[in-house]
Amino acid sequence: TANNWGTGGKGSISIYISHPFVGQMIIPKTRVASLFGTKKKGVYNDSQPMANVSISGSITVTQGCELAAGTVLDIPFGEYQAHDFKGRAGQPPQNVQKVQKELSFDCNNISDGVKIYLSIDATPNTAYPSAIDLGNADVGAVIEDGKGNILNPNDSNSLLE
Repeated sequence: TANNWGTGGKGSISIYISHPFVGQMIIPKTRVASLFGTKKKGVYNDSQPMANVSISGSITVTQGCELAAGTVLDIPFGEYQAHDFKGRAGQPPQNVQKVQKELSFDCNNISDGVKIYLSIDATPNTAYPSAIDLGNADVGAVIEDGKGNILNPNDSNSLLE
């Protein structure tokens, strides 16, 4: 009889991501197919494949948030007299009105519920290091969150949610 051997050289695998993730996911060597055959009709050995097909690899998903390019954040400080600062080292001047600004971030590959932390690089005020220097040791600007937690400039341990 004629040999009725068939061959195949094509195939595909689809990888389904069931849960969102960020970072790297390692795919360990995983058998995805086994090829069985026989030389004698009706005699099969299903415990010994002729060949195995395996895959391995990794999937990397980066994440990040940044302020949109070209963002300008205008913060009016207002006008104060020298006596508004008298005896208030480390405190805002009398009758100061705090300014609340919302920042808009461009984020990619961030899952719902992921917390974003903010830090700031700036020159600390020499008299009050929790403030940003404005060119006068007696005057500085403080950034805080809605709960009053201060964001210290150039402090990697000082982060706001």
